[in-house]
Amino acid sequence: RYFWWSCRECKGNVDLLIEMFHSCLFHILDIHNWGRRRKIHSQFGELRVGSRPYPTRPVLMKQCYHTQHCHREGREIPWFNVEDEDFKAVFKIITGTKFTNDVKKCSKFIHTGKLESFHSLKLSYLPKSTGFTMATTVILTMLAAIQNNTYLKSKSKLGSYIIRQWSRANKEYLIKERTVYDDTTFKKEILQKTFLNLSRKEVYHLNISPYVRKPIPKTFHGKSAPSREELQAKKQSRLTQSQKNMNNNNISFPL
Repeated sequence: RYFWWSCRECKGNVDLLIEMFHSCLFHILDIHNWGRRRKIHSQFGELRVGSRPYPTRPVLMKQCYHTQHCHREGREIPWFNVEDEDFKAVFKIITGTKFTNDVKKCSKFIHTGKLESFHSLKLSYLPKSTGFTMATTVILTMLAAIQNNTYLKSKSKLGSYIIRQWSRANKEYLIKERTVYDDTTFKKEILQKTFLNLSRKEVYHLNISPYVRKPIPKTFHGKSAPSREELQAKKQSRLTQSQKNMNNNNISFPL
């Protein structure tokens, strides 16, 4: 959660992202204003690993973003100490050079949340348990894309409802809120245009070639199926095959 917040609030600034993410090391030590804390900076300098001095001295962020009221309420929390072995392990992971270089790539805050929502919506039209032709797949994918874009552009919500859902992380039921969007307006527009085309006797043929990059193979292995006679000729029982091997090896039994 802290890493997500750092990527979202850094506004594309790599240096600010690193300082915001590394500020969690001060926070878990119950230090919420570290601009002039020379002692803690010298202690961090002794714990540094790698070729680069992470974390560096703060330049863009020198205190936590939460209020002082939250700080007073959190005094009963069992904070870490610099000498704790658990804190040293966390410090070693977060300030590692390779890990910090990977963190820098997240400054743009680009994730696949909207793409996952689209695929989840697509499954309502194209369930994996049912087979569809390529033309049907293309058309229903277009319909799912139109509905997904309508959800993203729509600012008006019809309402919301609460459901109970099992959480694997917490291993208990949690209450979650689901938002209801208007998904009937664009469908009515599609139906109206369809009826209008039917009344005019206008028929449009779908050309799926722009949506298919290469020809769809009939089989996944790429081999053509042999004829039934060839398969019947190769078919042998275990007794017939053993007799054939005995004849090839000139093996005979005495009478």
